[in-house]
Amino acid sequence: PRRLYGARGGLLALGFYAFAPEAIAHAGLATLDVATALGILASVCAAWRFVRRGHVGQWLALALAVSFTFLTRFSALALLLLLPLLTAMLVKRGRGVSRRVTIGMVMLLPTIVVALAFGYLGRVSFRPIGRMDLASRPFQGLQRAWPGLRLPLPDEYIAGLDWQSFEAAGQAPTYLFGRITYGPVWYYFPLAILCKWPIGLLAALIARTGRAAGAIRSRARRARELLVVGPIGLLLAA
Repeated sequence: PRRLYGARGGLLALGFYAFAPEAIAHAGLATLDVATALGILASVCAAWRFVRRGHVGQWLALALAVSFTFLTRFSALALLLLLPLLTAMLVKRGRGVSRRVTIGMVMLLPTIVVALAFGYLGRVSFRPIGRMDLASRPFQGLQRAWPGLRLPLPDEYIAGLDWQSFEAAGQAPTYLFGRITYGPVWYYFPLAILCKWPIGLLAALIARTGRAAGAIRSRARRARELLVVGPIGLLLAA
């Protein structure tokens, strides 16, 4: 924020973060919430810099941030949609950096595979997916369709991702308004945000989003304002 909007913007963002319930609740705990937020923010910022300039050093920073995030939490998979979307919005036709950016974004895929193999100490068996014990419907469907498929991913990573998919299908309990339900509740996250986030932060976000929507019409400010679109889209997707 300081680099985009000056010292006052940086201090304002820092103040909101310091008083955010998530930061206060998780800063003193050995959990993955703060680390995941750091990794996704670093990946988005690094992608923004790389797309705008296309330097090799900026791509290395992007690859490091993305690799860190994938080794931190399964929700890093959202970057596979978020980063191409951000790239498509920022890249302009006719610029020489476009080809370099495209190659750099494609190279993130093998970089992620290598990072996962390194982080899981090389425990990649390349077993056919048909011989794995999987619980979620998406992975079971993949087993039936391509039983001989061999994924270049660590076995523990596949097992963890499969279990996350199993729980995401409505198997995990949800406590809301004094009741425990086992099906998805579409309004849970919007309601939780309204109850959890401070009123001042909500008002600032509404005002900032409206200002960003107006600024996108200006070519000079469009690139930096598009940074707001990614987090909002990710929040709405959740």
